[in-house]
Amino acid sequence: MNATRDMIPLALQGCKRAGVRLVLTSSDSPETASSMGKKIGLSDAGMISGDEIAECAVTGEPLDYKKAEIFCRVNAAQRVDIIEKLKEAGETVATVGYSDSDYDLVAHADLGITSLENTTGSVYEASGLIVRDDNFSSVVEMIKEARQLHRNIKRCIFILLSTLIAFACTSLADMITGYGIITPMLAAVLTAAVIPLCCTGFRNVKSDIKGNMTPSGFISQGKPDKKFFIRSAVCGLICGAISALFLTLAGGVMSAQQVSSVMLTLLTVMTGAMCLVVTDKRTGAFKNGAIPKYMTVTAAVTSVASILLPYIPFVNSLFGFAVPNPLASIVAVLAGIALPAGLQIKKYLNK
Repeated sequence: MNATRDMIPLALQGCKRAGVRLVLTSSDSPETASSMGKKIGLSDAGMISGDEIAECAVTGEPLDYKKAEIFCRVNAAQRVDIIEKLKEAGETVATVGYSDSDYDLVAHADLGITSLENTTGSVYEASGLIVRDDNFSSVVEMIKEARQLHRNIKRCIFILLSTLIAFACTSLADMITGYGIITPMLAAVLTAAVIPLCCTGFRNVKSDIKGNMTPSGFISQGKPDKKFFIRSAVCGLICGAISALFLTLAGGVMSAQQVSSVMLTLLTVMTGAMCLVVTDKRTGAFKNGAIPKYMTVTAAVTSVASILLPYIPFVNSLFGFAVPNPLASIVAVLAGIALPAGLQIKKYLNK
C-alpha cells in the first residue's frame, strides 16, 4: 500500500472514530518514516527503530509497542515480531497485504486483509478478508460495519433476555396466583411472533456508524461485558414486576380469558417500546432517522394488533381470548410503556 495516498488521512480519521489504531512500519530512516507518518496523521512520539528491537531482543529490556505509531528501519522478520508483540499486549492486529512478501505479515495477524485488485501469490490463502479494491477506506468501512453489526446483535440479545425474563416473572406470578392466565397460545404468540418480529428490526440500524465506535472488549480480549447482562436482567426484572403486578390485580376483577387478552397487549407494547428505546442512546432518534422505518412500523403494527385481536369475533376464541374492558386495555398500554418511557426521560436528563 502506498501510505501517502490522499485518501489515507481521511481514512485514518475514520479509524480513530471506529476505535482502531493505525501503525506504520517502514524500512526507511527515522526522518523519512517520521515525515511519511506525519503526512497521514500519525505521531512520531514513541517511535521505535529496528535497531532498538534487535538490541532489546539481546538485552531482554521491554519496549512499549502499544504507544508507538511509527516503526522505522525494520526488516521483514521484525515486522512479524511487531505483530506478535502487539498481540501479546492484548491488541487485535489486522494487517493489509498484497504481494508474496506480505504473506508472513498477513498469516501472523489476527485478521489478514487483501483486495481483489493488485494482489498476487499466496496472500489470498492467508487472508481472512478480501475487500473489493485496495482503497484503505474500504477497510475502515468494513470495520465500522462489522462493529455496527456487533452492536445490533447486542441490542437483539438485550431484548431477548429482558423480555424472556419479564415473561418468566409473569408466568411465575400466574402459577402462584393460580389464575391460569398464561396459556400456551399466549406464550406461542409472544415468543414465536412478537419478539422475533421486533428483533428483526435491528438489522437496519446504522446510527452508531455516525459516531465514535469503541472496540468491543469481548471481541478483542474475550472479556464478557458483565454490565450488559446486568442491565438486561434488571430491565427484565422491572418489566416482569410491572406485568406480574398487573396480572395479579386484573386477575381479581376479570376472567382468565380477558386478563390473557390484556396481558398480550401489555407484553407486546412493552417489547415494541423497548426496541425503539434501545435503538439509539441519543435523544431525538425519531427526528434524525436513527430508528429504521421497519422497526417503527413493526412495533406499531404488533401493538395495534395485540389491542384489536381480542375484539375480533371467532378469532379471539381461537386464541383463547375474550373481549376485555376497554379501560383495562388502556391501562395495559400505559403499563407497557412505563419502563421505556422512563428510559427515554433518562436520556433527556443526561443530555
